[in-house]
Amino acid sequence: MWRTLVRASLERWFAQHEHGHEGGEPEIPTRNQTRLGYTRTALEPLADTLPPELHRRLTTAVTLVYGVEALIATRDACGLDPEEARDVMRWAASALLEKSVREAPDV
Repeated sequence: MWRTLVRASLERWFAQHEHGHEGGEPEIPTRNQTRLGYTRTALEPLADTLPPELHRRLTTAVTLVYGVEALIATRDACGLDPEEARDVMRWAASALLEKSVREAPDV
């Protein structure tokens, strides 16, 4: 099911970018912003602790280590089983969080 979602998103992206936008029609988003919204909500408690640019970078980086693309990469490219794939994604998110907190002044 998840691979089908990625395929549909990629096909929509290619269809929009192969021929350009006809007649100034607005681009249809290939993915929604749900993952980014969840990540922002989860990291909101750090908004007053981390400098804004570091908080933004952490938010963006965390979106890379979970979700369907991360799951497919850990399963297909790395050959992990689902449980280990989830553990690796959690570890990566934790490492990003720890690095950000270490980089923040006065934390």
